Amino acid sequence: MNPSAEHLWSVLQGENQGYPMIVRRNDSAPSLVRPDLWPIRIGVAIPLRAPQANGFPSAAENEELAPLEDRVAMAAGYRAILVLVITTSGMRELVLYAQTGDWIASFHAELMATIRTHEVQCIAEADPTWEVYRSFSS
Repeated sequence: MNPSAEHLWSVLQGENQGYPMIVRRNDSAPSLVRPDLWPIRIGVAIPLRAPQANGFPSAAENEELAPLEDRVAMAAGYRAILVLVITTSGMRELVLYAQTGDWIASFHAELMATIRTHEVQCIAEADPTWEVYRSFSS
């Protein structure tokens, strides 16, 4: 998916395991790609280095995370679409959907090599109905 395409985003609030949660949801995603043709969900988790008591990053760490999100989207390029950014419980997770998974190992390796301020975890699972994305529908 074109990482520079204009997307409309919503900000949602909730709770996860007793911690507050903020979710940014790409409302444009289902109209930009056919979800049934993008069945692989990729979770890129970035543990916070020094979460506040509420599980959110400090203002300084939050500023560090913004360019990391851009780096993830750019590294995915046209191969995936960023649909959710979830912040809760000492973690920021970026959720993307992709058509194929053959590139995900090298994508994760690239992120680990270029993001030096934070640990980067990556997991991919089949999610042909975009269950995780839809769980954050309003």
